[in-house]
Amino acid sequence: MINNQTDQLISLLNNHADVTDKLKDLTSDIRNAIREGSVKNLDALVKLQAAVLMRYSGSEKKITGMFQHLKSNLGVASDDFNISDLKGTIDKDSLDRLNKAKERLLNSMEDLTKTNATNRLLLKSRLDRIEFTLKLIEKDGHENKSVIDDFV
Repeated sequence: MINNQTDQLISLLNNHADVTDKLKDLTSDIRNAIREGSVKNLDALVKLQAAVLMRYSGSEKKITGMFQHLKSNLGVASDDFNISDLKGTIDKDSLDRLNKAKERLLNSMEDLTKTNATNRLLLKSRLDRIEFTLKLIEKDGHENKSVIDDFV
């Protein structure tokens, strides 16, 4: 029974890594849309990203539920129970596959975090440029208004 639940947890972790990879790809596409200044493309990608984030959230809940179920079946009451604690309760092959799935997910999440950080900087840079341009337009508009007022 524990090995069956472990297999289900491995499947859920791999699925979550797939969803995380999809988010990472979308985030990269968003970065490209920001660089190109394609607002229409950016809008479509952000909407798609929102749908994938819903899948991500659902996947995360399933993992938490399965982990809690596994923990309960093992009779573990501790909240700090983790995958390493399964050593000795499941066979070596299952533990190796579980660790591999965990590492894949951690690597995908790290890549996503890096891509998001890059996008955050790129967006800040774009917004700063827009703000600067608006201030120039506003300043130029005030200067032109005073010149026009002198003629009127």
